[in-house]
Amino acid sequence: MHTYKNTYIRFLIFFIITALFSGCTYYSYKDIQVLTPSQSKILTNETKLTILQNSYYRPAEIVKEQQIDTIHKFALEGLYFSLDDYGNIPFDIDSSLQIRVNKENKINYSDWQKLSGLAEDNNSNLILILDETDFEVESDFFFNDMGYVDAYSDYIIANRWIFINPIDQRVVKEEITIDTLTYNELGFFINATIEQLPRTEDVIAELGWETGRMFAEKHIPTWQTRSRLYYELPYDDFNKGVMALRENKLQEAAAIFRSYTDHKNRKTAALSMYNMAVICELEGEYDLALAWLRKSLEVKYYSTTQEYIKVLKQRIEDLDAISMSNERL
Repeated sequence: MHTYKNTYIRFLIFFIITALFSGCTYYSYKDIQVLTPSQSKILTNETKLTILQNSYYRPAEIVKEQQIDTIHKFALEGLYFSLDDYGNIPFDIDSSLQIRVNKENKINYSDWQKLSGLAEDNNSNLILILDETDFEVESDFFFNDMGYVDAYSDYIIANRWIFINPIDQRVVKEEITIDTLTYNELGFFINATIEQLPRTEDVIAELGWETGRMFAEKHIPTWQTRSRLYYELPYDDFNKGVMALRENKLQEAAAIFRSYTDHKNRKTAALSMYNMAVICELEGEYDLALAWLRKSLEVKYYSTTQEYIKVLKQRIEDLDAISMSNERL
């Protein structure tokens, strides 16, 4: 009887330990800034860009003109932010010259003379004009599957951007961007829910800035926020590493995670190696991060590890493409 009791206790302890190490794995996410390459090659660090910020169509309605003026202004602010954020494309801003480009992308002789003079003064080989801005708002509501009132406002903003070569006197590219940004509110009563939607005057500057930022992403390498998964394991010391990671104390976190990478439990070792890869990416050590992930896979396979390898490879390719583009210029 005594032997049976001891066996039962040992089995219970084994079961608890097994459950602890197999069922109590948690994960969280860490935000990281990632430089993403642009889609086009119009703007490079060889470009000397001048941006006209005083050219756009003005509607007859005073209120609409003020709203468009706000969108136009903040769309350019969003573009400036991206240019400053990247920092490798020199640019000037001209707030006085106003040029009109017709629907056939024609510019009259007098305006070409002004553009040539501006380009010579600024030593510019490319001029960018936000030539027209317009928007409309569509608001409505419906009852969703849960029976709640779902009210929304769709802001549809159109910007006409034009790149001009002042030396050759030609329009390089016309780009009309149409961006839709949506606000939603849920509630029980129709009028009360609709009233929760923001007023156009309250959001129009933010929306304008977003459209400028969206345009910039097509032509400028842009820093984007991404999330990286990391693991939490049921050890007091390991949790100290997790807290250090959250507080951006990367060296402290790395020292703790590294101490678990040779743990006798394969799961613990593999996930500790995965966390080491996260630390390495945060520190810009991408090849070392890949090495940790591959070693983690050898110890124990996890689909998240395999996916992280793909993400890191793509990031390395993107950074190489940006670097090669800069070196060629």
